Amino acid sequence: PYAFQFTTSLKRITLPNTLRTIGDRAFSKSGLVEIIIPEGVTTLGDGVFEGCESLVTVTIPSTLTDLGAQVFRNCTNLKTIEVHPNNPAFCSVDGVLYTKDMKTLVACPAKYWLSQIPDSVVEIAAYAFDHSQTYREIFVPAHVEKIGVGAFSDSAITSCVFEEGSHITEIPDYMFMSC
Repeated sequence: PYAFQFTTSLKRITLPNTLRTIGDRAFSKSGLVEIIIPEGVTTLGDGVFEGCESLVTVTIPSTLTDLGAQVFRNCTNLKTIEVHPNNPAFCSVDGVLYTKDMKTLVACPAKYWLSQIPDSVVEIAAYAFDHSQTYREIFVPAHVEKIGVGAFSDSAITSCVFEEGSHITEIPDYMFMSC
């Protein structure tokens, strides 16, 4: 944990193929611009890239199956999250991270414009749209049943519309914190 935290001079790093886990906040608030997580890594700890304001691209290997909380929180310049097509737990569609079954929208990069939440999505994960500056209005379709803590926190959102027939019964803590 915390191995390269606050290392602002760190822009790129080549990690060994023997690595299996990247601990909590290992790169948080570092100067990383891009990172390719090597095959063999199965776990990313909590907040691994939290506050990496220069981070633009993340590539996830086929072996990653365990993703901690708030991994991409406050990555204000993140444009794309790519996932190896053979990954059994996650997938990426146009740079947006989903669970493999496409039922949970895990993370939408802050610099990406997602025009519509796919019909398969029933959950928007905690901090999924954190620090997004591309949205002013968000439309939550009726097929979304759950929204995680802080899902739209620190974003530029000024309006949220829930589709008629919405199944949302609870607004989570910090959903629109600092909007």
